[in-house]
Order: sequence, then structure tokens, then C-alpha cells
Amino acid sequence: MINMKFLPKINTNIRNKDRIKKTGINYQEFDINYKKLPNIKFNKKNDLPPLELCGLGSYKKKIKKYLSSTLINPENEINLITECLSLIIKEFMNKTNKNSALIHLRTQLPIKNELYNYKIPRWHQDGRYSPFMKKLQYKLTTNIFGKPTRIHPWKKKYIELFKKYKLKIYKKNKDKLNQFKNKKNFNELSWRKEMIKERKKIHSILNKQVNRTTNSAYSTVYGEHSTIHSEPHINGNRLFMAVLPCSKEDMEWKRTYRRKNNKN
Repeated sequence: MINMKFLPKINTNIRNKDRIKKTGINYQEFDINYKKLPNIKFNKKNDLPPLELCGLGSYKKKIKKYLSSTLINPENEINLITECLSLIIKEFMNKTNKNSALIHLRTQLPIKNELYNYKIPRWHQDGRYSPFMKKLQYKLTTNIFGKPTRIHPWKKKYIELFKKYKLKIYKKNKDKLNQFKNKKNFNELSWRKEMIKERKKIHSILNKQVNRTTNSAYSTVYGEHSTIHSEPHINGNRLFMAVLPCSKEDMEWKRTYRRKNNKN
């Protein structure tokens, strides 16, 4: 049984828009001490899609089931890792004073193919997760094992260029996007090759990423002042978790949306 605090106090300046404009900082880096956890042993035969939880219902049980499928640690070690992640979620919920959350948990194995491994960053900002989100929200990302999420400083000129380029990309690829949404005549390989080209162009603009030495961060979600980030280069094993605290109203909308779009 783990009995300890994991998370620092949230610096509220990371969602103060005036401060963000002056400093470019809308994130807060820190380390979570995972040294008490057993060595993470990845199941190389079972690289499952991420676990996406809309709400807190049975979240601890679902996390354990996912880890039991993607790791080869014995059950007592899986229980310890599950307990640790569950306590982190609970602590973050208390700090943000929210009653629900979107939880993303993923184990990843090394990927050689550059179309899939994010060697070229996928710089983006998270939009709102439901129509009920009205302001910047806090989000926790933590790497239990492997490389942390890439983060890029915020600047108005970067955002304007970023938005302009994104608009250009989507106009240029409108037909492909519609094929992707409708799952008709969609050539995923061709689409990914096209996106790599566009990501290289965006990366030539957004090329001042933060030198991460920590395994965790608070970031912000929703609107043009949200944190610019990307997956790291997936050239090694990785165990990653993200937690976005929300209202029950947000999560009910999200669950309905996922059902309509045939997502688990």
C-alpha cells in the first residue's frame, strides 16, 4: 500500500492569459518519484490501443485490467502500479475540485516507422472536450516510464502562424479528411505521408521546444492560450498517463459523442 503525496501545488499563473502573453509559459514541470515502483516490464506481444476512460466509474479496476494485459509484471507489482496511478488521479481531482475526469493511459513499444513514431513532432493544442467547457482547464501528463510529452513555449506569433498553417492544411486536404471521417476510400498510408510533410513545415516554425528533464507536467486545455505539445519520439518503451478533470456534464456529453462515433 502506498501512502504519500505525489503532486505539487498548481501554479495558477499557467492559465493567466496576461501572464502567458508576457512569459510564454502555460505549463508547470515537475517530477513524480516513481522509484518505489517495481521495474516496468512491457509485454512485447500485446501492444494494445490506449485505455480511454470517460468518468471515474470503476477506474481503478479498469486500469489494473489494462496494465495486466500490456505488462508482464506479476500481479502484486501490477497492484502496486495501479495503486500509485489511482492515488495520483485522486490527488489531482482534489487539487482541481472536479467531480469527473477523462483519463488516458497508454503503454507503447518502440516504433521504427517514421509515419507512426512522432520523430517529427505533431505540434497541436487541445481544444475543448465538450460544449460546456468555457475556460482554460488544467491537465496532468505523467510518464511512469519513457520519454515525456514534448512542450513548446507559447507566443502570439507562433499561434497565428500555427492557426494559419493548420487552416491551409485542412483546406488542402478537405477531401481526404471527409474520406477519413466516413471511412470510405480512405488510404491511411497516403494520408500519413501527407501529414508528415505538413508536420515538417509546422516544425520549421515551432522549433523552440522546451528541454524536458522532468517526467510530469501540468498543462492547459481549450482555446488559443492552451499548451502547445506533441508526443515524444516513440523509439523506446513508454508508459504514459494523462488526466483531464471535468464536470460530470462534460463527461456525459463525451460518452454520448463517443457512442455516436462508435468509439469504445
